[in-house]
Amino acid sequence: MNLPIEILNKLEELCYGKDKKDLAQNFRKISDKYIGDKDGKSLLNKEVEAVTYAISRMPATYGAVNTACKQIFESVCEDSNMKKDEFKTVIDVGAGTGAATLALCEHVDLEEITCLEREKVMINMGQELFNASNHDVLKTSKWIQFDISESDYNEKADIVIASYMINEFSDDKITQIIDKLWNMTNKLLIIVDPGTPKDYKRLLKIKEYLLEKNGNIIAPCMTKHGCDLPANDWCHFVCRVERTKLQKEVKSADVPYEDEKFTYLAISKISQNENMTEKRIIRHPIINTNQVKVKLCSKDGVIEKIYTKKDKEIYKKIKKAKVGDLID
Repeated sequence: MNLPIEILNKLEELCYGKDKKDLAQNFRKISDKYIGDKDGKSLLNKEVEAVTYAISRMPATYGAVNTACKQIFESVCEDSNMKKDEFKTVIDVGAGTGAATLALCEHVDLEEITCLEREKVMINMGQELFNASNHDVLKTSKWIQFDISESDYNEKADIVIASYMINEFSDDKITQIIDKLWNMTNKLLIIVDPGTPKDYKRLLKIKEYLLEKNGNIIAPCMTKHGCDLPANDWCHFVCRVERTKLQKEVKSADVPYEDEKFTYLAISKISQNENMTEKRIIRHPIINTNQVKVKLCSKDGVIEKIYTKKDKEIYKKIKKAKVGDLID
């Protein structure tokens, strides 16, 4: 999986004439900033930093959000109380250079896009990339310089998405930010963050908080109560992202791909269909002779099941299934 070809071509164009060693050095500096204590600090404010960020991080962010959206809207399609074509507007909070919105456009036929981003250099980069996109709605998107931790945004949208943004704030600020995101949401709130135990536990707290506000879990959880996984385990997903030659040079990498681990939450203000029976695969199926063992998240919690050849079609489906897939 990788960014749309027209976006990759634009990134190549923006890097034309720039020293690859300088870009690689900037990448290391940016990585150090994101690994360190962020807590809402300004991390990128130079044009070369925005270009470097777009090359090095956009593909993985796009891949993670794209994979999450595939699972989310598969769940939406299974839920008779929601229709995929009812989602027409989106607000991307902490949009960066627009990777999450780019991914969302692959799944939803949007009519209006608003991107909120604190750093002006990121806005400029995002606008350039959106103007190169094949999606006309991206070319008419509205970009606003805005810091969600400092101000309230009074507009609403069918979908509000925040990708790799919540993890940049300390725990004492999270509730305030979640309240703002939820107030902006007409129908569906999507949060995507890195797939670490810490980020997963933070999302669990957000899940419980929004359930108390009558939110309805759409994905990845298939149950309304807390998670049954043991304390030393966590729910996360992986997408494989291809690396271009330029990306390998900037990241000083030899392998032509990277595996991006992420965790996410999709929660709706629309009541959920109580009759849904689908289960989500949350661990790679273990395939043995004539049987497959799989761990599933179901409406009754986390369960393990063994399917054999006697199960016919579902046995064949499970053997080919991936983590995150829904099964009956």
